[in-house]
Amino acid sequence: MQGIICNCVALYGTEESNINLQGWLESICNLFRRHGSNPDKIAIAGKGFTGRPLTLKQGIKRLLDANVDVEAIELFATVTNYDAIIFGWRLYAALNVKLKTLVFCFDNDATSFEEEHLIQIMKDQLQFFEFKYGICYQREFKKGPELYAYGMTAGLGYNDEDMREKVLISKWFHVSVDRNNFVNGLIRDVYFINVLSNEYLNNKSNDVNLLDLINSTPIGGTIKQFSDKLWIWIVEPKFITQVRELLARNDLLVS
Repeated sequence: MQGIICNCVALYGTEESNINLQGWLESICNLFRRHGSNPDKIAIAGKGFTGRPLTLKQGIKRLLDANVDVEAIELFATVTNYDAIIFGWRLYAALNVKLKTLVFCFDNDATSFEEEHLIQIMKDQLQFFEFKYGICYQREFKKGPELYAYGMTAGLGYNDEDMREKVLISKWFHVSVDRNNFVNGLIRDVYFINVLSNEYLNNKSNDVNLLDLINSTPIGGTIKQFSDKLWIWIVEPKFITQVRELLARNDLLVS
């Protein structure tokens, strides 16, 4: 791995979300190239596939040749001489059709964690994946940044701080696998960039909704239109802890 920190985008849909798998695959390959690397490995889960990594050429051929029910696709731009592919990439993307979750992670050396760049990535993906909720986050590579998107962890120990982090992260796993619970309007956490549907902004707890809370304080961040159905909520990193505490007090967080 070329860098310590990974920049990540995670997008979440519902059972009704439409997915253009072929369009997404072409789009994500172009996204890899814009970040300076070609995807060279692909792993496919579904009937007739083992989930083991193949070369991109082999994987695409299998997808075109077979009439299969694809459950998930992972793409990797690998580094040289890696031992295991889970620790051997600098660019990673996955579309889990079953869980309606899209993840894109890139080494901080590839492109920096900038608002305009991250928003453009999400706008490009909206053409092929009808998501309802999105987050942008940074995480150490050794802690499984791609796993974090699903509410899973890696690289954490057994001290009190790490155990608390495991518990908080795992709460999203239980929400995201329960699609009815997923759309109840609770957000996962407060991030630098958040994409929200009206269901999230208008979700009310303790007689106040998320939009009201954001507007109730000068540190609440800014809301702007992302698409006809989605909004971008941007929170300055230095205020995230305070905004998180505000939402937690009003029972608007999963964690």
